[in-house]
Amino acid sequence: MTHQSRRPPVWVGRPSCQKPVTAAQPGHRSACRSPSRLTPYPCRMGASSMVLGFTMVTLTACTGPEDGSSHAASQHWTGEIDTLANGRVVVQNEGEGIWSSVGGWRVVEELRVGDAMGSGPDSFGEVVSFAVDERGQMLVLDGLASALQVFDASGGHVRTVGREGEGPGEFMTPAHISIGPERHLWIVDPGNSRISVFGVDGEHLESHRIPTPFTTLPWRGGFDRMSRYYVPTVAFRPEFHSRLVRFDMDLSPLDTLIIPTDPIARGNFRWVDNGREHDRLIPFQGRFVWRLSSQGTLWTLLTDTYQVVELGADGDTLRVIGVESDLVEVGEEERRQVLADLEPLVAAGARVDFSRLPREQPPVRSFFLSDDGHIWVEKVMPGSDLAESTFDILDPMGRYLGSLELPFRLAPFPVPIVREDLLYGVVRDANEVDFLIRARVDRR
Repeated sequence: MTHQSRRPPVWVGRPSCQKPVTAAQPGHRSACRSPSRLTPYPCRMGASSMVLGFTMVTLTACTGPEDGSSHAASQHWTGEIDTLANGRVVVQNEGEGIWSSVGGWRVVEELRVGDAMGSGPDSFGEVVSFAVDERGQMLVLDGLASALQVFDASGGHVRTVGREGEGPGEFMTPAHISIGPERHLWIVDPGNSRISVFGVDGEHLESHRIPTPFTTLPWRGGFDRMSRYYVPTVAFRPEFHSRLVRFDMDLSPLDTLIIPTDPIARGNFRWVDNGREHDRLIPFQGRFVWRLSSQGTLWTLLTDTYQVVELGADGDTLRVIGVESDLVEVGEEERRQVLADLEPLVAAGARVDFSRLPREQPPVRSFFLSDDGHIWVEKVMPGSDLAESTFDILDPMGRYLGSLELPFRLAPFPVPIVREDLLYGVVRDANEVDFLIRARVDRR
């Protein structure tokens, strides 16, 4: 089949079909950091956050066999955990991780679903979202084909759900799939301004209008473990900002979570083309990445300083995790590739000051959370083979375990899933063809 180019991230507006949801009022903002090395992070502070005292905790407890560590190994962890008087936990990792003394995990690919040359249901145009049910069935949402493909645990095709169109159970621009209560499948379709709900057998049950005035893509909402449904959207007053509106199962609004913004002003290349102003972020800068957890909290990563933060639904900071790490030198091949990518901008009239290209880049680029609370942080590896990914693994407390090299390169989006000892994610070949992989995580 012919593989079309991918759609860039966009936001889609339409008239609101439900009464507006009042955004949570912003609280006091201050700098949250450990008493020593963590970089200041702008975040909302609750009233109790003004207490300045803290308690230092020396960690010697066993992390459990799932971390590949023992009681003796955990004693080799060289970081610090500070518990502030307001309950916030600050974790500072230094030196080598726990695995340096006990050995680490390894990942072995078990299954790859996809066909680069065929035209069947496993020949994906663009995997925009996927889910895995309790039976191990893999539900793959193909944005270009406007259909959901269901595969069993062995990779065999089970059924196709939906097709392109505007009728009940049809899709125009399917963007996300979530498994909701009663194992029903909730599929977001901004093109039809609705959420379609299907039964476990693929039968269309009902549709709901997307209950917010604007829809953001990529879609980063879904259900939490309490069966509350989150819809990402944007607001323009008092100023432009992103937020998550939280609903109950009947899509009645409960409250609103304000998504924090990048605390660092990033540099841009700017130019005018046909009377319109354009800008593009300067490559090799840091990024600000956020994820919604299954507990209904927000996690963020500031790649410049390698700082991970957990925020409660009210905006209060619950946990700050820092990992000691150096910037990574930009390789000559990376630099040449970026210069080649910028040539069309120069041809279009952009005034590109190449001296603004950094010589160093952040140590990490993205992250995701496993179902059991481990934090997988993708590393930037100097001169690394683009066919592989390397992740730092932090345990649920935020302690650095060690680095884990994968035998393939995971796409950062759709966000990978780690459930029990299985890793699911999307990989793309040299022709940008998508495959869904399942790999076993051997926690030795």
